[in-house]
Amino acid sequence: MRRGLDPALWFEDLVVLAELVPGTVQMSGMSKDPDDDKYLAAAVAGRASFVVTGDPHLMTVGQYEGIRIVNPRAFLDLRGP
Repeated sequence: MRRGLDPALWFEDLVVLAELVPGTVQMSGMSKDPDDDKYLAAAVAGRASFVVTGDPHLMTVGQYEGIRIVNPRAFLDLRGP
């Protein structure tokens, strides 16, 4: 974890900024693991810029409809200090 970053506050910010989506977007076959498609569908429905994951099947997708799929370290590096 980055020096000076308080995990509890970071998580609190994440919860406050999260947007619930209705789950109306359906898709299949985007990931090698069919259970992972729901995360891409939620990202599309919520017009996300990123999916942050350590899941190897999602990581191999790399990007979908302009949504970048990155691991937590890469996301923190992209967000800056």
